[in-house]
Amino acid sequence: MAEIVNPPGKDFYPDKVKAYGPGLQSTGLAVGKPTEFTVRDNGNGTYACSYTPRKPIKHTVMVSWGGVNIPESPFRMNIGAGCHPNKVKVSGPGVAKTGLKAYEPTYFTVDCAEAGQGDISIGIKCAPGVVGPAEADIDFDIIRNDNDTFTVKYTPPGAGSYTIMVLFANQAIPMTPIRIKVDPSHDASKVKAEGPGLSRSGNHPQAQPPHPPQANNHHAHFRHTQPKRLQAIPMTPIRIKVDPSHDASKVKAEGPGLSRSGVELCKPTHFTVNTKGAGKAKLDCQFMAVTYGGDNVPKSPFNVGVAPTLDLNKINVTGLGN
Repeated sequence: MAEIVNPPGKDFYPDKVKAYGPGLQSTGLAVGKPTEFTVRDNGNGTYACSYTPRKPIKHTVMVSWGGVNIPESPFRMNIGAGCHPNKVKVSGPGVAKTGLKAYEPTYFTVDCAEAGQGDISIGIKCAPGVVGPAEADIDFDIIRNDNDTFTVKYTPPGAGSYTIMVLFANQAIPMTPIRIKVDPSHDASKVKAEGPGLSRSGNHPQAQPPHPPQANNHHAHFRHTQPKRLQAIPMTPIRIKVDPSHDASKVKAEGPGLSRSGVELCKPTHFTVNTKGAGKAKLDCQFMAVTYGGDNVPKSPFNVGVAPTLDLNKINVTGLGN
């Protein structure tokens, strides 16, 4: 439809009217943010105009003087969705006040569907004492979904206090910082250790010749653990005594081969070693030492004299008239 207007007078000059201001710029405008512009004619008459965009769609402003568009009119502007950090929502088990366990993966969701334009920033820190003497950053994975939401996954590396920061367009959202508490994933006080291996009356190590373990006091520590984090149960350390697996003093070695009166050179001989009641160990005989489990048996090493073999052909008898 065309609009028919009366012809202007002689002193009518719409081409000399100017409109300017941020409200007429093609970019930089956002929903919910008031803006303005100024209209000025050649006769020093000025008009201040303002408006507030309500939807993130293209806007058109027409400025006419006496029904005739001034230069550059109509003005077309792109209206952005704006930035609204206060409309960002954070939810999920990963930001719950209770129920979080150390070493158990968790997650939370950041909803930016109504927040307008802006980038999301996430930070997770643990308090001193969780993984070291100082506050530390925690690794996490962030996944962008199709509905302007983000899923943040992380695994608490230990029990203690954590702080989660969420920023939108470099501005902290109202609900942050989010402070959570992570509980231990186990209770060492409920662990029980028992059995013959913890007997205070003594234990026998299994013999492993030729280097059997030595009898001594041993310290046994039993822990119910999770990766990277250890906690001793209440009854530890448990101190036990391990007895020898053998007793060389109960070994008997006897026979003509050990006679203190001596044996004859190059003449076979023998002796007997009785280990009954001496436990389990390796028997070793060397000239003339007898060891059991690496320990000398009684009287070992044996001092045995060796005499030359008697040769009757070399005996000379004299006297008695030969």
